[in-house]
Amino acid sequence: TEFYNINYKQITSIPMRKITLLLLTFIASVSFTLAQTADKTAIVKLKGKATQKVLPDIAVVYFSVNARDKAENETLNKLNTQTQSIITRMLGLGFSKDEIKLTSYQINEDYVYGEKPKKVGYVASNTLVLRFKFDKEKLANLFSKIMQERTENVNINFGTEISKELQKKVSDQLIKEAIKDAGDKVKMIATMADLRITGIKEIRYNVADHFQPIPMMREAKVMSAMADSGAPPVFANLDVEEVELYEEVEVAYSMENIR
Repeated sequence: TEFYNINYKQITSIPMRKITLLLLTFIASVSFTLAQTADKTAIVKLKGKATQKVLPDIAVVYFSVNARDKAENETLNKLNTQTQSIITRMLGLGFSKDEIKLTSYQINEDYVYGEKPKKVGYVASNTLVLRFKFDKEKLANLFSKIMQERTENVNINFGTEISKELQKKVSDQLIKEAIKDAGDKVKMIATMADLRITGIKEIRYNVADHFQPIPMMREAKVMSAMADSGAPPVFANLDVEEVELYEEVEVAYSMENIR
């Protein structure tokens, strides 16, 4: 039989708050241990990813029209005449009115800046946007026509986009592949760690904009020089660069020990 000498004076000198904290810590430790022992399931969260290269299917042509004159009315008349001329040519090439949109318009006083600013008239501008199904031959004909007619006071830029229809089709497929990617990863983990997959607790998907237009800007002046030299239209042999699209999901799997 073993006997222990207990110093009651030391025990009574311990503050009550400290005793309470020690008891709570002990209870919490026991509760945590019991929970870990009783519940053999675990939640594993994994990210699945998928990418795909896609060829843009929409061509976008921007016409920036400018006009200057001493009188405000005459400036507007010049701007409207030039704008209507471009629209008429677009319609003559087979484009529809629905494919041509006016996106901006402004008119301001025009100044010459020296020792003292001097008003010399007005300057006006607007931007026409032509959006159509990408077609290299159609695009080449469009710019060939513009170059032949020597359009003045008009800057022309070209770009490409992915249509909403193609965007949805690709996005749906990428989400499926991303979920499969997460599934392949969790199966590998389960095999290596002797775990059994019992179900899916949650799938999280954050929509992100992975379909930005590709900036492919060509100045009309550059193509005009090519037209003067007798060179073929630059867009006749144009290869549009593919865009790499990306989707990601997070899947939470419930798993349990096999043993």
